[in-house]
Amino acid sequence: MDDARDSRNGASGTVGRHIAAKLAAQKMPLRLLTRHPVTVASPDAINTCTGHYGDAESLTSACAGVRTVFAVAIDPMHPDHDENLLNTALANGVQRIVKLSALSVTDPTADVLITRWQRRNEEMIKASSLACTLLRPREGIRSSGVDTGPDPDGRNACIDPRDIAAVAVRVLTQPGYEGKTYGTHRSPSPERWRTSPRAGRRG
Repeated sequence: MDDARDSRNGASGTVGRHIAAKLAAQKMPLRLLTRHPVTVASPDAINTCTGHYGDAESLTSACAGVRTVFAVAIDPMHPDHDENLLNTALANGVQRIVKLSALSVTDPTADVLITRWQRRNEEMIKASSLACTLLRPREGIRSSGVDTGPDPDGRNACIDPRDIAAVAVRVLTQPGYEGKTYGTHRSPSPERWRTSPRAGRRG
């Protein structure tokens, strides 16, 4: 990343907090955007901005002088927030977006709100002039170690958020990933967990 900054949005979230910690450990120039600064362990070398995607001023503060943005979209009920981030990135000279999406966008039969929203976000970013890298993990385990879902008997191969963060950090800190898409297609273990017993299973 040379001397340019990396901006991390959602820095106190399930995946974002692990990315922030890994980048800080590598002493990468870093700026964090978070709604909850008190929950972010921020060394002196890290610039932390308090704000959210609906606040244009905080987005400008987060993107100004930044080369790469790691984007975590969080609210399908406010799709304008994702447009706000993209437009602010473009206006402030950001060169690349690394987008945390979901593997479900590749399933043509998946038509739930959150999947349609993630597809729209991907299309919007790819249609822009920014270089982009898309990360499409399967469902991740929540930061509490508890996973919930609409169907208590449903099965899914979950991904530890620390593993998602490790991939994101590699993409953010090394060249050659522009225009690429990465997805997790198999569970690290052959076991697929039911929704209810996933609590406490994170290693």
